[in-house]
Amino acid sequence: MAWYLMFAGADKNEEGKQNYSSYCELNYPFSVKSVDLNATVGFVPYKTYTVGYGNSGFAFTNVALKATTAIRITDSFSLPIFAQAIWNPCLEDAHLVFGITLKP
Repeated sequence: MAWYLMFAGADKNEEGKQNYSSYCELNYPFSVKSVDLNATVGFVPYKTYTVGYGNSGFAFTNVALKATTAIRITDSFSLPIFAQAIWNPCLEDAHLVFGITLKP
């Protein structure tokens, strides 16, 4: 679980005072065979004026599932890849993200 608090910047209410908007995120990591999965649910607990959210109360803003695995290239080298489906029900927006992870 992670809780984020905006304490400075563009997070002002209608009167121009700092709003102190919060965002909370819950993650649940698990595995299926050789694939590591991470389910995520994120929400804002109360009204916020932050650009991109602007909700009038409690709202789910992030629902995601990320899958990570490695493709074996040789006996000594594998390429870590991931795919993630992300949905923001508050903005009615969705994304698919694909990538590789480079490690030293």
